[in-house]
Amino acid sequence: MKKKACKTLAAASAFAMVLTLLPAGSAQAAAIYLPTRSVTYKKLNGKWVKNQSEKISCNKKGLRKLVTGTSYAPDGSKSGSDTKSVYTYSGRKLRSFLFYNGSSYSSETYKYDKKGRLVKAGTADPANYTTYKYKGKSKKPVSSTSYYGEMKLNSIKYSYKKNTEIRSITYGGGKAKETFYFNKNRKLIKWISSFPDDKSTTIYKYDKKGNVIKQTKKSTYGTVITKTSYKYYKKKFIRQKITKQTSYDQKGQVIDTWAYKTVYSGFKKYKVKAARVSWSPDPAGEN
Repeated sequence: MKKKACKTLAAASAFAMVLTLLPAGSAQAAAIYLPTRSVTYKKLNGKWVKNQSEKISCNKKGLRKLVTGTSYAPDGSKSGSDTKSVYTYSGRKLRSFLFYNGSSYSSETYKYDKKGRLVKAGTADPANYTTYKYKGKSKKPVSSTSYYGEMKLNSIKYSYKKNTEIRSITYGGGKAKETFYFNKNRKLIKWISSFPDDKSTTIYKYDKKGNVIKQTKKSTYGTVITKTSYKYYKKKFIRQKITKQTSYDQKGQVIDTWAYKTVYSGFKKYKVKAARVSWSPDPAGEN
């Protein structure tokens, strides 16, 4: 019996919901490789220092059920409490998500309509949640509304290109808007964000394997350039990723730099019948 991919269904927040609307690969059966462990290092004084690690386990249906994380201080000792993320399902629908950080925790629950579409997601205490509305048989929401208790926080409207790729997201009756542009391979190449206090344009460049290698964001406050390089195992899947970011002010002066390296291990090969595994590059950076 073939193993199924270990993946997580759509998250609850309005932004995370948007990420599932972005195009992501073909709907054909394919073999994919997924790690069960990752270790991230931060570059300090020219040396790579362990920053955090994660272990992932799945249920019998191949869905992510537990993720444990550990953070480290620059000297290699543990920093703070270990974290734990627990996922529960009804069939293949995500029903709840619990995040533990030492003695504290947070939880989210998810509700669906008869067509299996997410209609409500959020927390119970405090009551902080988002509702989604759809048109006809479409599985893509046309609007969402966020609440804190009985108080409405924000309303969002979504538009699409030929009912496939997300075209734009409009917030609060038009006070803010985000617009997305894709290439012929349905990869996000430009993201324009217009908010009252900040306007920005982000451009994405990809390698031949479809991974983001450069992300340039120009905003009201300056420019941020993020470059990412990859190493592969047998040319099939990423086993190492190095991300470097430099921030500039409006005059072009460097104000901040950082670099992270993530090493993946424990790869397992899965055969999946591709249900369009969605991802966002921030919307384009983390697979």
